[in-house]
Amino acid sequence: IGIMTTGAIYAPITGGIDLSVASMAALSGIIANLLMNGYGVNWVVAILITLLIGAAVGWLNGIVTTKFLVPAFIVTMAAKTYLFGVAMLVSNGDQITIMQPSQFLQIGVGKFLGIPIPIYIMATLVIASHILLQHTVFGRRAIAVGANEVSAKLSGVNPHRTIITVYIISSVTASIAGIVMASLTQQAYAMNA
Repeated sequence: IGIMTTGAIYAPITGGIDLSVASMAALSGIIANLLMNGYGVNWVVAILITLLIGAAVGWLNGIVTTKFLVPAFIVTMAAKTYLFGVAMLVSNGDQITIMQPSQFLQIGVGKFLGIPIPIYIMATLVIASHILLQHTVFGRRAIAVGANEVSAKLSGVNPHRTIITVYIISSVTASIAGIVMASLTQQAYAMNA
């Protein structure tokens, strides 16, 4: 949850919402397993492909929200539903057990200096999210869009680009959370929370 919120927080900052993060996380674990254990893809490549799929879902959410002027609540609720459907289809509605590869499992159960690796991943993302929000131009733009989109646009900010980027960040961090959770629990299943 901590990993997921590092990116999901940006949608409310810009005045939107992302309801699809849990379904995106669940689907990410299923996709990573399918690529690694179904198609024999290297675990690193499988994770990268999963993150790219997460980015594509975020991009689609952002495009529909900005270009077609559909409220983010409706767009991400629809995304939550279709992601759950895809997860059910890919997993055949079953709970999938992930027993290999061992390198992938180390993401969730491994330790470094006695501290679980997921803690390092979460801490890294928390710090990166803080720096992105408080110390970059993008962070200031996101806050400006959330405060007043019209004023932000008049100030030279491209609100559509900012919102699309926000939804990409949200979906990618949800994918990271799903990968970590699948590795930690050694299972993946469709979730419509």
